[in-house]
Amino acid sequence: MGRYFFIVLVVLITNPVKIWSQQSIPSKDVEGVTITTIKSNALNENREIYIYVPNRNSSGSYPVLYLLDGHRSEALKTVISHTKIKPHIIVGISSKVNRTRDLIPFVMDSRPGSGESDSFIEFLSDELQPYINDTYSTNGRNILFGASAGGLFSLYCLFMKPGLFDNYISLSPPVGYDIGFMNNLIIKTSELNINRLYISAGNRGEMPQVTKYLSDYSQKLQDKFPDVEIKYEIFENEAHVPMSSVTNSINFVINE
Repeated sequence: MGRYFFIVLVVLITNPVKIWSQQSIPSKDVEGVTITTIKSNALNENREIYIYVPNRNSSGSYPVLYLLDGHRSEALKTVISHTKIKPHIIVGISSKVNRTRDLIPFVMDSRPGSGESDSFIEFLSDELQPYINDTYSTNGRNILFGASAGGLFSLYCLFMKPGLFDNYISLSPPVGYDIGFMNNLIIKTSELNINRLYISAGNRGEMPQVTKYLSDYSQKLQDKFPDVEIKYEIFENEAHVPMSSVTNSINFVINE
């Protein structure tokens, strides 16, 4: 039986690390990362991928964490450092060019190109994941990690293709962009074939599309899917994607 964790964390000293809200240096500056380009028929483009393997001389196999917005060096370095205790292959997926198209699953007039996330799911399932499994020593366990719009896509993906990943991380997803669409995903889904889901947000209030809706949405998820272990955290006085949420989310999904 799943468990639902609802935690409010009060942060007395805040110095938010805006690792997702700002464009940072290219991920080629991250030590140990190999950069490759995959020709995608699903997206009709070439997509840059950043791959970190914890020990290339090891004969063992590893779980894989797929990081949306992986072109952001600070995000990639942070995720790599937080998986040192339980090493994972990290696959950073660039969203430098068509982020709105890839990550926002419904049409928004204010976001030209939105509403085509199904093609991005096809890229992940039919092209990227097979490539990683064929190229590296993987053990069949997969995590999807997304923040902000990436967190929104992570939630969408768990409904549309739940078995693609075992665990999902959704940091500060703006479900309020279209709460009716997101609620309908819950209504029309009978079960979720996943292990753990982590959701969080900072509640300083920069994005009411997150803070106004996310608590109720997380509760609806647990009410509908009690067999899924869901952890929902609110970080008081923290900005959009708190650094603590990165730490807590990874600890939650890799320590099942």
